[in-house]
Amino acid sequence: MFVPTLLSETRPDVLWELMRQNPLGTIVVGGDQLDANHLPFEIDRQRNTLQTHASRSTDWSRCAGENALVVFQGPNHYISPGWQRSRSKHGRVVPSWNYAVVHVYGRINLIDDEHWLLEHLDALAKPHEAHRTDPWDVSSAPADFVGGLIKRIIGIEIYVDRLVGKSQACKQYNAATREGVVAGLKSEGSAKGAAMANIVAEASTYRSTANETE
Repeated sequence: MFVPTLLSETRPDVLWELMRQNPLGTIVVGGDQLDANHLPFEIDRQRNTLQTHASRSTDWSRCAGENALVVFQGPNHYISPGWQRSRSKHGRVVPSWNYAVVHVYGRINLIDDEHWLLEHLDALAKPHEAHRTDPWDVSSAPADFVGGLIKRIIGIEIYVDRLVGKSQACKQYNAATREGVVAGLKSEGSAKGAAMANIVAEASTYRSTANETE
């Protein structure tokens, strides 16, 4: 991934939180014969791992010990030229697209262990079930059903070697332009727009004001 210095996001807290909030990752494996799968991940910062599972009908055995790339897509949104105040001054503005992503690099470890898989399924569901009045966990499903499920899946654990983050969040613009973009995003009235507005508002500017554009 091409990451200009201005758009690089290196803060570990920000990168791990983006993954935690957007746990559906795209895992790319296979060397010369690339294969991509979209899987929900358990994000374990303390152990520096990503954990998921997949159907045994997919040939994951060939990937054991291999390098993998997992891509996590955070908030993204179209940016209208109409939100940039310089449009009325000189008109030299174009649409753009803001986004935040994390690329995770590591090696694949396959886990064929019933106890691990049972704990993993509970951990994967817990963040999404904890607030519900009747939360689901493995023990609430019939034992024979769970046993059959476990036989059909394989655990996948990736030890994180490297994180690369990129935040396209109007960092190149001056404060007035960013304020206009934030207001425009909020005016969309959507959760998606509000999420990106927060990123633009929070984004650090690594250039001096003399180098910022309108």
